[in-house]
Amino acid sequence: EAQSNGVGRRGRAWEDEESCSLLFSLVWSPSGFTSIAEVMPQLVRLNLAAPVAVVRACADVGVKDAKVKWPNDVLVGEAAKKLCGVLLDFNGQDAAVLGVGINVLQEMRNHPTATSVLTLLASAGSAERAT
Repeated sequence: EAQSNGVGRRGRAWEDEESCSLLFSLVWSPSGFTSIAEVMPQLVRLNLAAPVAVVRACADVGVKDAKVKWPNDVLVGEAAKKLCGVLLDFNGQDAAVLGVGINVLQEMRNHPTATSVLTLLASAGSAERAT
């Protein structure tokens, strides 16, 4: 499976290699709120919680140096390569869509600005073997 029209901030394309990324959208329909001002704090929390959850999941699988680049990216290493993007889109009325894209199985050793879980774990394994 692959994503064909991924979109990031400012309309940037999110590129996906078939069967190599974890891509999902979560739809949230706020209820019980009488104004957008009441919904906004919940949207901010959702937008901030998603990349934190990705960082924690990365640590669980052995990617220890993932960091959140606020508000919506997860970067790794000194070169600050992008591992994950998060985008929250709210229609201003009754629905918000949180999109998350995580590079998982791509071979990205030579990519200038992005990385993947596979590439990071492979690099960590070769670093461990060298010591």
